[in-house]
Amino acid sequence: MSDFPASHVQQLLEAERSRPLGDAQLASGRTLQPFSWALRTSADNLLGKAMVAMEKGDDERATKYAGRAAALEYDEHEDVHPAVWSAFMALFDQVVEGVENADDGDDTWLATALVVLEQAEGAGAVALRQVLGSVAQDYTLEPRETKLVRRAVGQIGAEADFGVTRDSSSDAVREIVIGILRVNLAYHMAMYH
Repeated sequence: MSDFPASHVQQLLEAERSRPLGDAQLASGRTLQPFSWALRTSADNLLGKAMVAMEKGDDERATKYAGRAAALEYDEHEDVHPAVWSAFMALFDQVVEGVENADDGDDTWLATALVVLEQAEGAGAVALRQVLGSVAQDYTLEPRETKLVRRAVGQIGAEADFGVTRDSSSDAVREIVIGILRVNLAYHMAMYH
């Protein structure tokens, strides 16, 4: 493997440092935003393909795509692994779509999420609990819905911890991502099929 990308990034950072206010921009993180964006876009693309494969029952192909996403480098700027963040945000978006499309009094989105949560395990269950907790904080739910969410997720407000660090192996990251994708697919299938 070539050192070109790392040395290229280093050259870009050095060039930025020599510009007026370059050190200020580096300290603000503005210079690293394009790298974060590229990592997230790559993860979104690969995990979108993994979801399509998973929906078709092609677990081998889904695992391959999830593995490629898990092999992306750790995003130092955002302090997240792009594949985990992408999988989590896809689940979040899926549930929020159900909330926002629901008519008044329609709690199908919640009933579906609670059924999926009962069957979920590992990282998928952790992610769905976090999503439900975030929805309860960010949306005005019926009191009964809020009570059901609190009962299902426990303390609302704690951020999901998947145990991923910059030193986590790509295999460990892949397993976390696959767990979240499975919950996402289960929710999608139960809501729309």
